Amino acid sequence: MSGDTLFFGGLTLTEAQALHQSAVAIPWARKNLFHVEMTSPVPIGDAELTFNLFCLSVDYSPIALSGEKRQIGTLFADSVTTHDAIELRITTLDDQAATIQTWFKKITKLAAPEDGTVNPPAKYAITIAIRHAFVDGVKGLIHKRLYRPGSLEISLSRSESAMTELSLSFAELDSFMLAS
Repeated sequence: MSGDTLFFGGLTLTEAQALHQSAVAIPWARKNLFHVEMTSPVPIGDAELTFNLFCLSVDYSPIALSGEKRQIGTLFADSVTTHDAIELRITTLDDQAATIQTWFKKITKLAAPEDGTVNPPAKYAITIAIRHAFVDGVKGLIHKRLYRPGSLEISLSRSESAMTELSLSFAELDSFMLAS
């Protein structure tokens, strides 16, 4: 129990057990536990709750810094230049009434009406809040920003009897406008 073993990487059995217990005691965040809350100038109706229930996945980079290398003689130095805008992609299901698709089309028309004009962000800004590791919408690390609609992708196939999945993309409005 107290002798070093190669099997445990040079640890004693007691040390290996203590290390295992420490790892098991950590309350790990689960990938499948998250809560999505969306607020929009276009009423989503029951879709606000539906959006969270139908949401299959969320992909985004909450932190993205860009920089450039600057030559100093034969050496270099890194210089941070920008904090990049967040691109958010949500994969969700939709109901037979096309609630999510209809909402997305309406919010897109608010941003860029068919008459060729562009409205100010106050007319179409969407607040999206994503909570990590919990599904109750109260606990967990929250990422909350203002976004504009980006694109809607739909994949249909007669060869499978699966639910219709929508891929919605959103772009962060700007770093000066904070979500309330």
